[in-house]
Amino acid sequence: QPISYVTKCKKCGNELTSDEFFGYLADPGHEEGLCNKCNRERKVGGNTIPEGYDTGQRWNTCACHDCGNLITFDAEFKTDAGKWIPLDSKTRQPHNCPKNMYKDSTKTKPIQHTKIDTQSSEEEPEEVEQIGIPEELLFPLEDIPSDPIIDAIKDGQEERQHAILYYKHEEEDDPPKRKLDELSSPLDPKILQGLRNYGFGNGVLKFQDDSFQAILRVPQKNTIITAPTGSGKTEAFAVPIIQKICENNYPKKVFALLIYPLRALARDQVKKINELIRCCKLEDEIEAFTILGRQAKSYYDNHEAITHKKSVIVATNFDFVNTHLTLLDHKWKDFCQSAEIVVMDELHSYSSFHGSNVYHLIKRMKNRMKDVQYIGSSATLHNPQGFFEKICGLVPLSSIPIESNVGRKRDLHKFFIWPLKFPQRIAMEKIAKTCYKNQPNYDDQDKKSRQLIFSNTHNSAEILAANIERSSKMEIDVHRGGLKQDARNLTEEKLKAGEIDGISCTPTLELGIDIGTVDVSISSFKTEYDTFTQRSGRAGREGKKSYAFCVFNPNDASCHYYSRNVLEYITQIHDIEINTDNPLISGKHKEAAKIEEEIDRDPVWWQWKEKKNRFFAFQDTMTMRGSAGKVNIYLNGERKGDRTIPVGYYELHQNAIYHHGKSVYEVESITKMGRGNAKVNLKVSNEKDKSTRPIVVARLTKQLEPGVKYGVIELYRIITGYYKGDYNKQKEEWE
Repeated sequence: QPISYVTKCKKCGNELTSDEFFGYLADPGHEEGLCNKCNRERKVGGNTIPEGYDTGQRWNTCACHDCGNLITFDAEFKTDAGKWIPLDSKTRQPHNCPKNMYKDSTKTKPIQHTKIDTQSSEEEPEEVEQIGIPEELLFPLEDIPSDPIIDAIKDGQEERQHAILYYKHEEEDDPPKRKLDELSSPLDPKILQGLRNYGFGNGVLKFQDDSFQAILRVPQKNTIITAPTGSGKTEAFAVPIIQKICENNYPKKVFALLIYPLRALARDQVKKINELIRCCKLEDEIEAFTILGRQAKSYYDNHEAITHKKSVIVATNFDFVNTHLTLLDHKWKDFCQSAEIVVMDELHSYSSFHGSNVYHLIKRMKNRMKDVQYIGSSATLHNPQGFFEKICGLVPLSSIPIESNVGRKRDLHKFFIWPLKFPQRIAMEKIAKTCYKNQPNYDDQDKKSRQLIFSNTHNSAEILAANIERSSKMEIDVHRGGLKQDARNLTEEKLKAGEIDGISCTPTLELGIDIGTVDVSISSFKTEYDTFTQRSGRAGREGKKSYAFCVFNPNDASCHYYSRNVLEYITQIHDIEINTDNPLISGKHKEAAKIEEEIDRDPVWWQWKEKKNRFFAFQDTMTMRGSAGKVNIYLNGERKGDRTIPVGYYELHQNAIYHHGKSVYEVESITKMGRGNAKVNLKVSNEKDKSTRPIVVARLTKQLEPGVKYGVIELYRIITGYYKGDYNKQKEEWE
């Protein structure tokens, strides 16, 4: 039920979110009345050993009928007050009983307890021999340098834990810079001084100066910027935008629209741009902020007022633009329509269905906006100008391409790994723990390395985090789509502050979100090498020594091909193409354009209930990420997230086990909603080591005629049952 009163954390006094308020329902270890941060800091206490328990036994069964976990007691692990600490028999971590069977009866302040060395009790997963690799494909160990982490990885090859297919050391010094008083374009003195205050006192990179000149050119030209990850592309387009605002005498409106593929990236970049504005002492004239979906009405109202007082730079995404352009409502008119510049950052993200949708959306935007200057930005495209001009509907070769191969200072050791004794995910877990144990500052909490571990699926990211925490001292959180934005923001801040050792993530952290220094990047193999380039580019900021691992999957056919052709893999040409004529996608946008025209003819459409229902029902079927609907996920009546169809059905079928935020749930019911959408209700599950996979029967009912190259087929996939089993074992052993 909704909380109708304000509840504050009993420790720090901060207001509790609904997730924190009900946290004890989903997590037995969550103490009622604490926020998530204070709950993490809570120390485990203990009473004297309850009657009927024996320290001489190997294990005891917890008397709480809600969990029935096996626990043990050890004389070496007591509180400072001399009280016994119940330990989980598997992990030897303090046992958090759902009914607080061992809660300190004195109810005094939390009791400090002895640090448990989980390293000595690490459970080795069961070895399952993987498909091997010919000896001649192994990289010669004598050609790889030495340090504690590298030596441990080399030992893994000698012990036949894994094979090193390829190794490369990428080392670059600080690139040369152009002095601020020698720039190609004259900048306002406030901006020049601001760049010095911002940290660019030694100058800017050549591609940044070239970008300033291209974007400020008169008459204006569209510009595409391509430069390595972390080299300063944001400043390359933000500085000339601020300069243009100054030249236009600070118009009171939204001047520039910055469009990002991820909400978190939009928020992160706004912080950076506002810092640049502050350094220029222009905060009274210019402001950047995000406008995204699911923000409070008061937020929109407050920021709409700012557009009448300052020149505004809005950061958003195409999902927001599409929704409010279709409805031609005040959010479109207040925050989008007046923009003179549209920036598409991380341009390479707009491929496949997403890119096709963006192409048609930009065509619709052009009908409502005038004289827009387009700017694109990417790190990995090999056909940047052609792709940029195609997706924006520009005349070929009409834009200015700015390209740079010069990145930041770096000292990166890249490894390409083939697992021999364990599946891909377990091999990634072992590499993470190996890097953690062998880091130079293992005993210094403030200097410990930070890791990003990239999985290709939600479930893999969740299970990997749970396994690592259970079998090592590492503290690792999950960051992926489908988790609430507040939870993801907290995870980013925890890594930046050094409160956790790593993040198990999906592509949500591939792009340039500021999460501080990362020393280790571990990535599950992706056929597109540019994905690994993005992921490995998150490590080694500020020139610090770092490590990147690409872990192949012995069960994947493309891995077998590229394991024998590694040089072909790392020299891939990353050309992106989009289909601008997909009838399913173009049809949706034609329908959206008709709605826009109808609303244009009837400005008070919102007064007619029938029209409102029809317009919003159409929006429910319109997704920029694909061509289908979505499955909305609920727990105890509260929305936890969503998954697009068809992936949502494969993960959230009846009785499916669903891993979410390191907690485990089961699909209690799935209900079909309107226009292809569905709603799933979850319940808490005790099957923490289990996973499910659907049994899918496919049926092709309409085939192409002989000789037809393109056309429409009808393919039905029906989930008829599911496999369930220990996710650390082969599926052949599942029931």
